[in-house]
Formats: sequence, structure tokens, C-alpha cells
Amino acid sequence: MKILRTMSNKELSKKEMYRFTMSDTNISVKNITDGEVLEVSGYCEYNDIDNKGKEQHLLSIKTDKGYITTNSETFIRNFLKIADLFEDDGVFKIVKLSGVTKNDKPFVNCSLADD
Repeated sequence: MKILRTMSNKELSKKEMYRFTMSDTNISVKNITDGEVLEVSGYCEYNDIDNKGKEQHLLSIKTDKGYITTNSETFIRNFLKIADLFEDDGVFKIVKLSGVTKNDKPFVNCSLADD
């Protein structure tokens, strides 16, 4: 596993590392209802090896709803754009979105939530 970045480049404790990257209680972003607002208080972007030996790019987010994890490149890309702008303010809010591509493939996304 390789940590790529965390909120405000904070070094993670062992407990935080476990919660962000290994906990079985983490929720898949796909299981979050569309339109749900999430209050973000931390995140960890990392690469890990899946059970087939392939490297995958992941993001785990600490929210008011628990820890949420995704490998969706669309979600990760848009989340990190928001984090770049707002993470120094401390807690910020996002809204979970999803849709279907032109090829009928489902995808998940996020946007900055209105206050």
C-alpha cells in the first residue's frame, strides 16, 4: 500500500491508517444515497493491491456518516479538486451524485454541497 496524500498532508496514526484503508466497516460510496450531503473531516488517497494482484487507486473519506471508500476515478478526481480548495478551511461538505454514461455504464461522482 502506498499513501499518496491525506487531508492537509497530515501524517496518519496507525489507528487512522487502519480506519481509512483496511476496516471492514467502511461504506462503499455506491451505497450512499444520491443527493446525500456528507461532512468531510479527513481523507486518504492511496494505491493498494487487490485480491487479483492488480494495483488500484482508492480514496477513503472520513465523514459524519462514517468512513466511505471508492475506486471511482470520476469521484476521486472531483473530490480532490474540492479538497484542494477547501481542506485548509477544516471541515467541508460534499454531495454524492451518480449517473449513467453514454455507454449505459453507471458512475458515481460528487460536488461541493450548498450550505
